[in-house]
Amino acid sequence: MIICPKCNKELEDGTQVCDACGEILSAPEAAPEAAKPSIACDKFKIDRKISLLGVFIFSVLLGLPSCFGYSIWSHITVGGMAFLDLFDFASNSVMMPIVAFLTCIFIGYFIKPKTLIDEVELTGKFKQKKLFTFIIKYAGPICIVLILISSVLDALGTVKI
Repeated sequence: MIICPKCNKELEDGTQVCDACGEILSAPEAAPEAAKPSIACDKFKIDRKISLLGVFIFSVLLGLPSCFGYSIWSHITVGGMAFLDLFDFASNSVMMPIVAFLTCIFIGYFIKPKTLIDEVELTGKFKQKKLFTFIIKYAGPICIVLILISSVLDALGTVKI
């Protein structure tokens, strides 16, 4: 059930015009409650301006070390790295391989390679199905873990590549 925003009459889901007052209902009001997007601010009863301000402050505080890492804060290092280098290392050498590994696992074992193969075959023939399946399930994850380990060991100075 939905409620008309003008006269507050209960209407059937999908109603586009209120039969009591003639109000034309916009798509969000006409959609059933379950179909409306769940927004964190609405879910946790946080004012949108406050949440926007919080995200802005968080972003600025996270960005300041990168901006000042080679200037007024150049004497401050973490693990022998300036802040920008540390953030670059964390995103490129740690987070990207972890996300790539999890993507291979998700595609290889949860949604299954056949789903992607079927999608590709909608526009043409997929000649290397077995190779793709082998790489996404076995070779890809192993290589990505090796890349992650080598980049972390390189950053720690244990192994130089």
